[in-house]
Amino acid sequence: MSRKVSLIVHGSLVEREMPDACSEVLPGVIWGDPWTLFTPAYWLAQAWMSEIDTRPSGRYSVKHGLIGELGFCLLGGFGITAELATAAYDRCWQAGLFLRYETRPEAWVAELSEPLQVGSRKIRYRYPNQKSRFLAAAMEYVQHNELRTDSGMALREQLLNINGVDYKIASWLQETLLIAMKLRSWIFICSAPGACAVYSLQDIGSSVITKRWRRCTCSFLKSCRFDLPRWIA
Repeated sequence: MSRKVSLIVHGSLVEREMPDACSEVLPGVIWGDPWTLFTPAYWLAQAWMSEIDTRPSGRYSVKHGLIGELGFCLLGGFGITAELATAAYDRCWQAGLFLRYETRPEAWVAELSEPLQVGSRKIRYRYPNQKSRFLAAAMEYVQHNELRTDSGMALREQLLNINGVDYKIASWLQETLLIAMKLRSWIFICSAPGACAVYSLQDIGSSVITKRWRRCTCSFLKSCRFDLPRWIA
């Protein structure tokens, strides 16, 4: 069942079709109303009013393909700003470490230990030794294992074998490189309320999130496979 809702887009009143409030977007999660904060219907209405569904592509561009994006993710993390990670990535790329799949940690350390130019400042990269081990191990893995670009789920499971890659990084790479733009738009709409159906408040910040990541992802993909994308088509 569906209903008509009125929205203001560019100062004009328009009507769009939306599922009924009691319909489920994911098992155990109802659509709700667009005027109720943080329901799936609310996020869908916000996406329509922002015209996300009409944009041909996102602003983000992948850094030199899968290997570059993997390296960039490993260079980021807790306590490392995006600007610092970008400067570290650029330094390593210019040194040819990604192009030659450098497997020696000391080669990465040599580049990451030197101060990096971030804006008008020189800043030292955090954790150069640990990150160098992760990067060297990642290059070793991709040298001996052909990464699956024909299947997002298979690619994610492969990436989880790399030291330093967790579900967050693996899923980001999967979504960024292989999932169509409209499906990524749908992640914005229903991922947060979908997670609420899988996790309790006590789970937040615990290892339960990692253990149930597969369940959340499978539920999300199952719901998107046929019916849901038509609401953002």
